[in-house]
Amino acid sequence: MTDNESAAPDELVTSAWLLIGLFGTEDGTLELADGRLAFAGRNGTRFNVAIGDVRHVEFPWYYFGGGVQFTVNGRRYRFSFVVPTGEGGRIGDVPDGRRVGAMWRDAFTAAGLLRRR
Repeated sequence: MTDNESAAPDELVTSAWLLIGLFGTEDGTLELADGRLAFAGRNGTRFNVAIGDVRHVEFPWYYFGGGVQFTVNGRRYRFSFVVPTGEGGRIGDVPDGRRVGAMWRDAFTAAGLLRRR
């Protein structure tokens, strides 16, 4: 995976795939900077909100550390950090996606949105 950059626990910019329904995806960039969380995909900016407006952050076990779910303005969003097979992803992409998932877990924890382990 490319474009995975981390400046600090409170700033993070990575590739992400918005999961739509059972099989749809939208590739884009998930960004945490200046106290705001934003996702911009090929269809434009889906959200750009204060981090405090993000609710119900979860890293479901069935994403194996490579994805996250959360709610923004009452809407549930699901993201994968592993390139989907429909977009050319391969099994070799899983470790990179899990590393990115761990960075997001750390960022959401630092923002107080996840309970610390």
